[in-house]
Amino acid sequence: MPTVWNAVDFVTTDSTRTALVQRSYGVAATVKPDGRWNNAGANPVCVTVRPAKVLGSVLVILVLGLAARPRSHPPGDDADPSAGLSSQATVPAPVMSTVRRACFDCHSNETRWPWYSKMPLASWLVERDVTAGRGQINFSNWARYNAFDRADMLDKVCDVAFSRRMPPRPYRMLHSEARLSDTDVAELCAWSRQEAARLMENKS
Repeated sequence: MPTVWNAVDFVTTDSTRTALVQRSYGVAATVKPDGRWNNAGANPVCVTVRPAKVLGSVLVILVLGLAARPRSHPPGDDADPSAGLSSQATVPAPVMSTVRRACFDCHSNETRWPWYSKMPLASWLVERDVTAGRGQINFSNWARYNAFDRADMLDKVCDVAFSRRMPPRPYRMLHSEARLSDTDVAELCAWSRQEAARLMENKS
């Protein structure tokens, strides 16, 4: 009695791996004693399985799955409004507006997490930058710095803004509101120098 094949059979050859799929038209495909197919009336179909395509599909599914997962971002320290920059120093409204839109996302506890911060890889990069930025200067914790540290930070704020090193170029590309005009920089530097001088004068 010939062997009857009613399911998918995987056959490996030297050149490729194929899936032999039987189409049911009422007649079963058989294998002859010498190992050759007897496909009279069975019409088997040969389908090539490409490992690269399978791997690519799996990776796409994994990425989509990770993207769909909600991510929680590292919170800042418990916010104390009285410890923030605007409560600890007299800051002109235009300067405060500049600092908020160009600095606060990475240098305060008031980070506005963008939509892409929930995507795989992008979320890690954004969180890394925010953590590093808060470690350098955190305007929400202004009260925690002594007068000398505040004056030094203010000098650096003017320096990086004037040289256009801050905000970073990738951030400016994604956040047009963070791009500083010459007027923005001039007002920021004028205030930061005045405030730094005041802090040092009070300590002398």
